[in-house]
Amino acid sequence: MFDRSTYDGATGAFEPDTMLATQFFGRLRSTERSGEVRLMIAVLEDGVLTYLKYAGATDPKARELFRDAEQWIESSEADIMAFETICHTVGLDPDYIRRGLRARTRKPLRVEPPQATRIEVVGPRRAANGA
Repeated sequence: MFDRSTYDGATGAFEPDTMLATQFFGRLRSTERSGEVRLMIAVLEDGVLTYLKYAGATDPKARELFRDAEQWIESSEADIMAFETICHTVGLDPDYIRRGLRARTRKPLRVEPPQATRIEVVGPRRAANGA
């Protein structure tokens, strides 16, 4: 019989592949981090959430917000509040984050339905002995 108590607390294969931005940034925030690092995490969170929220926007103001976030994320500046600097400070790979953001906002390709296959109906077969 299945005993659920054996599997309590087990994760592994049952852990989700994705998480919400609030879950991700919630894990980064910590009262043990310095005020400067918490500020950097807040800036990173705001930039990523703005990028995701306005990625498909058509309103001019929303498009401008997306472009600003996109430019910040794609920039390779070495400023103290630059995307790459913040990622390195909190232990994230900026290129990995960029690839993930691009994949989330990429428009899905239109897939054509498969062509109908022609099926030919063949009459009953005769036995090899001619019967």
